[in-house]
Amino acid sequence: GPWTKSGSNPIISRKIIGVNGTGHGDLFLDKNNQYQYVFHTHYDGLSEAPRKVAIVEMNFIENESRFETKKGTFTFLGVK
Repeated sequence: GPWTKSGSNPIISRKIIGVNGTGHGDLFLDKNNQYQYVFHTHYDGLSEAPRKVAIVEMNFIENESRFETKKGTFTFLGVK
């Protein structure tokens, strides 16, 4: 800490992911040393609930000290 709100657009947004209601989540390194971000979204374009859980791979851009989503890796968890 301390935590401060970013002045720029978040790395996970409707513009980037194409899904409404992207919310807070957790960034972690998986067993292959790849950054993953797990978070919740709205159920669909009209309903917030029940929330869905999603995951997307992230790349760390070291020279800019920031993360960006890895295109084509967004998926919902537990949805059949």
